Amino acid sequence: MCRQEQGTLLTDIHRAFGYSMATLSGMVKRLREKGYIRVERCEEDDRRRLLFATEKARQLWPDLEETIQGVHSRLYDGFSQEELSALDHLQGKLLQNLSALTAQSQKEESKS
Repeated sequence: MCRQEQGTLLTDIHRAFGYSMATLSGMVKRLREKGYIRVERCEEDDRRRLLFATEKARQLWPDLEETIQGVHSRLYDGFSQEELSALDHLQGKLLQNLSALTAQSQKEESKS
């Protein structure tokens, strides 16, 4: 939603959140099927695709932001800034491990 004018590359999402490209591709496919995002070719590189939120997604954004803020307030209540930083670091490591595990599992399934 923050990059509505220029769109977002799947690679940028991968780098920002650490999810595997296979996992993100599946999410994009489902969001596209449900009408929440649209995909366009990148003018600089035909192999890349830009993701844009649709009007349907923009209408839901205020409710999503409110829900996310409420969840964050409840989850992180009572944590110091130092504790939140440590938690963020550890969550990043965990996500990397989960992405690697998912990729390995998908490779094993494709061999079967």
